[in-house]
Amino acid sequence: MKNKRKLRLAALLAVLLLLFPAFAVEDDITDESDTSTTQTEETDQTAPLGGTDSIDPSADKPRVFDYEEVLTQVQIDTLEEKTRAIAEKYGIGVGIITIDDYTPYGDDAYDAAEQLYNELDLGASEDGDGVALLISLDDRDFATYVHGAKAEEIFSDAVLQNLEPYFLDNFGNDDWYGGLSDFVSGCEWYLQHVAEGGEAGVPVHNEVEISDSTQEDTADDSFSLGGAFGLSLLISCVAALIVCMVFRSQMKSVRTQTTANQYVGNGGLNLTLSRDIYRYTSQKRRQIPRNDNNNNPTGGGHGGAGFSGSVSHTSSGGHGRSGKF
Repeated sequence: MKNKRKLRLAALLAVLLLLFPAFAVEDDITDESDTSTTQTEETDQTAPLGGTDSIDPSADKPRVFDYEEVLTQVQIDTLEEKTRAIAEKYGIGVGIITIDDYTPYGDDAYDAAEQLYNELDLGASEDGDGVALLISLDDRDFATYVHGAKAEEIFSDAVLQNLEPYFLDNFGNDDWYGGLSDFVSGCEWYLQHVAEGGEAGVPVHNEVEISDSTQEDTADDSFSLGGAFGLSLLISCVAALIVCMVFRSQMKSVRTQTTANQYVGNGGLNLTLSRDIYRYTSQKRRQIPRNDNNNNPTGGGHGGAGFSGSVSHTSSGGHGRSGKF
C-alpha cells in the first residue's frame, strides 16, 4: 500500500514539473505577441503608391482567378488575403490568373494576361494600377503584365525580369502555389522597398536583405524560446527518470529469461496454414527536364534550370514579359 502511494506521488510530481515550464513559455509568448502587435499598429502608416487620387473603395475585390483549379480553397484564401492587404496599403493591385490555354485570347500568353487583367479589373487605384501573373498550363507558358503609370514606374521590365527566378523555379517542379505565393511576396517586397525610399524601377537582389532582417527580428525570440524549451526538456527527463526508477523498484521478482519454452506446448510447434500475402510494389521514376533551352533572347541572363528565357512586351495599355517554364 505504501509503495502504491509513493508511486502516485512521484507521478504527480513529474506531471507538475512538466507543466510548469510550459505555462511560463506560453505567458512569455503572449506578452511578446501583444507588444509586437502594438508596435505594428503604431508604425504601419505607409502611404498608397498607386493612382493619382485615392485607393479604389473596392480594394478588397477578388484578385486570384484559378480557372485551371490548381489551388486549394485554403491556398486561394491565403493569396486573396495577401493581395487585399497590398492593395489597401499601397494602392496597387497584384493579380493571379491560371488558365489552360492562352490561344483564345491572342498570339501568346502576354495577350491573354493583358486582356484578362482588364476584363477582371485587377487594378487597385482609380488609374487601375497593378501587376498580374498569368500561367497557361497547356504549353507551360507564363506572362506578367503591368498597367498604370505608377505601377509601370515601379515594376519596370528590369524588375519583372528580376522577379522571374523567384517563382519560375517552383513552376518547373509543378509547385503552383509556391510559385504564385513567391510572386506576390516579391511584388510586396518591391512596393515596400519603394515606399521606404528605394528607387522605383531598379532591380534589387533582395535575398540577403530579407534573410538578414528576419534573423535580426527573430534572434531574441529564438533564444528565449529555445532556453525555455530546453529547460522544460531537462526537467521532463529528470522527472521521467524518477518515475522509471520507482517502477523498477517495484519489479524485484522479475528475472530475464533466456528461452521461451513456457510459451510452447508439450507437442511442440505445429503449423497448420501457410500463405504468401502480397504487400506492395516499389517503383522508381526519374523526371526528364521539359526545357533544355537556357538561352535568354533578351540577353538578361535569367535562362536557367526549370525555365527558358523570357521576352519583353510593350502595348498601348502597359508592358510585361512572357516565356516558358
